[in-house]
Amino acid sequence: MIDCIPSKSAQTLQQWPESRFGGPRIIGHRGACHHVVENTLDSFAMATMLGADMWELDVRVTADRVCVISHDDDLSAVYGVAGKISELSYAQLCQRAQLPTLAQAIALAQKSNTGLYIELKDAASGAMALAELRKHQFSYAVLGSFAVQWVAQLQQLHCEYPTSILVPIDADPFALAAAAQASIVHLCWERASDTPQHLVTPSLLAQAAQLSLQLVLWHEERPSVIKALMQLPVMGICTDRPELMVPYPGSPARNSIGSSKPQIVCHRGAEHIAPENTLAAIERVFEQGLGWAEIDIQQTADEQLIVLHDCTLQRTTNGSGNVANFTYQQISALDAGSFFNPCYKGEKIPLLSQVIALAKSFYKSLYIEIKQASVAKVLAQVKAQNFLADCFFWSFDSEKLRELRALDDTANIMVRSQDFPSVELACRSVAANVVEIEMSAADVVGDIAAVRAQGCSVMLCYQGCDVAVFESMLTLRPDLINLNRPDIWKEVFYRFNKASTSQEQCST
Repeated sequence: MIDCIPSKSAQTLQQWPESRFGGPRIIGHRGACHHVVENTLDSFAMATMLGADMWELDVRVTADRVCVISHDDDLSAVYGVAGKISELSYAQLCQRAQLPTLAQAIALAQKSNTGLYIELKDAASGAMALAELRKHQFSYAVLGSFAVQWVAQLQQLHCEYPTSILVPIDADPFALAAAAQASIVHLCWERASDTPQHLVTPSLLAQAAQLSLQLVLWHEERPSVIKALMQLPVMGICTDRPELMVPYPGSPARNSIGSSKPQIVCHRGAEHIAPENTLAAIERVFEQGLGWAEIDIQQTADEQLIVLHDCTLQRTTNGSGNVANFTYQQISALDAGSFFNPCYKGEKIPLLSQVIALAKSFYKSLYIEIKQASVAKVLAQVKAQNFLADCFFWSFDSEKLRELRALDDTANIMVRSQDFPSVELACRSVAANVVEIEMSAADVVGDIAAVRAQGCSVMLCYQGCDVAVFESMLTLRPDLINLNRPDIWKEVFYRFNKASTSQEQCST
């Protein structure tokens, strides 16, 4: 049996940065492969954006000995083209598919301070990956495989990096670790049961600790399982969806310290990780514990209410022309996901009724912007689904807002302070309930005070990515924040509350 982690590996682990969110490291499985094509530079960049500390990636060697990233040897599995990596030169491979090289991934990881969790997929890949890491003097990396002999061979090459043995269901993790001389045991038990967390028993954890072995756990996307795994003393957890492992108040996967206020309104849904204004983008909002999605309403030729920003189809679908000239049946046949990424190919333009039903299923809320659509029809649909209290409305067309208020004095209406000479006039214009204030306004603090004096809710709006602006919004304590980068918001929120908690503990 292993007595301890090899000294060089232990030293390397001690030099690694800690997880950005405390607890086990978040390891993006093949990047963020739920949202972007797996094992691509885009997938890796997305994973870091969504909270990953490391990327799990698979390496293979071409016929002319170039180390590239791909889970499968056969290109048809992911790229839909014929050919095997092992039989093609790198030049031939580039003519068929744009696979990244390990060198490219290392360069990207160095820029983003992200670690690499490298799985070896053929016998030659270990030596080549090790050489590439050394060439770039990259220390934040693990090398591992299901193949015991490939991991053991790394020790013969005096590998200074931690090595990992991947353990299938029903295999003895400690016997495999001993045979591979590995310093990390990676349990691939996601399919063992609906509650695989129960397999990581106290006795297993104790034995790993006794042998100075680190544990990494399978890729996991089930919120209840994530929540349990995040409590375990393990080095890392893989996931196709790093955003679910980032702590946030109300998250079903990983809750957080701090108040659930301000409430976050995500512009066109989670538009940076899924195609805007689709059910996928809106579901990505609610899955993370965020409370509101902003959506845009258009009306078809047969008077169906759909969720789409533009009055034309070409920017976000494979169609073209004005929405008002097409029936819903025609529009429902369009692909509204491929423009974002092939992973979302086939995503449809949803009906307003479908989006409301989705929000209700999560007990969440909507900000409904009325574009080219009948105010009366929108209001009637919202009322038909008993959703009036869980949404607010806005439109660039002020006449639509006046019509809405005339139709229902209980509807929640938002106005923008920038559209009026004063905040007081904004609040009174349509008996507004919510006033939006741009963070670029000349006197944000004064405007907030004026809105509160009128008895309205304050919504700050910022569609940028400056961390300092997000930090400023936290100190202003609005009721709502309208943004399009919930990933940045969640990290700023975590750090802010962590610092506040530390200060409170020091003062006591």
